[in-house]
Amino acid sequence: WEADDIIGTLVNRWHKDHQIVVETNGGDYWQHSDKCHLPLVPKKWHLLTPDECLLYKSLVGDSKDDIPGLKGFGDKSWDCLSKEDRQTIVRAVRGGNGQLLFATDSWPSKVKRHRGTLDEIQLFWKLNHYWDVPVEEIDKHMFHGKQNIAAAEIFMEGYLI
Repeated sequence: WEADDIIGTLVNRWHKDHQIVVETNGGDYWQHSDKCHLPLVPKKWHLLTPDECLLYKSLVGDSKDDIPGLKGFGDKSWDCLSKEDRQTIVRAVRGGNGQLLFATDSWPSKVKRHRGTLDEIQLFWKLNHYWDVPVEEIDKHMFHGKQNIAAAEIFMEGYLI
């Protein structure tokens, strides 16, 4: 498991009972923006819903995670998609509905649409999404310590620029 998967699993596990703050500038975490506070995530993500975050990374790509995105689909293509078409594409990806994908009006003409397009988007969606770590795996390796805010602040000061 990657650390992102563990943090994502913990956010999903405890967001209903606790107010959670994740101190990261990683845009990947925006898919949890409805469950936690992300003060350091770059502002460009703040305009997107969690589903749009996953869709953006699936269509445009994410070099940090080796996700190529769709050939010919970049930021300009993303900007051409209407909010409604983004929602339609999300429904198409979640439901495996190629007809719905092809019904979008603002799809960029230079990006080919065929059955493989939906398969590619679904694969990239899955790869961009956090993988749920079995709770028993986390619990087996986690221990509860005593809260020591002063020690935590001293430790974190070593990372401040």
